[in-house]
Amino acid sequence: MTVTTIEGSVGSFVEEAFLAGEETSDLEDSTDLVAIGVVDSINVLQLVEFLEETYDILLEPEDLPRLTSVKNIAQVVRDKMGG
Repeated sequence: MTVTTIEGSVGSFVEEAFLAGEETSDLEDSTDLVAIGVVDSINVLQLVEFLEETYDILLEPEDLPRLTSVKNIAQVVRDKMGG
């Protein structure tokens, strides 16, 4: 699975789960979702659950600080998948 494919899936999840009904055209894969308040301490739990179930991976506490943008999240997933 490519990083681009993962980015698409993660981006769709973020838009549907955290930004439903909001304008998202300004968001890029490199946008810091934590800095703009999209991903917070509660939403990160939903994000982790999505990633673990969708990609059959196990995220560790040390992975959480890297879950800041769609691009970074996709790279974490690829790393966990051995790619």
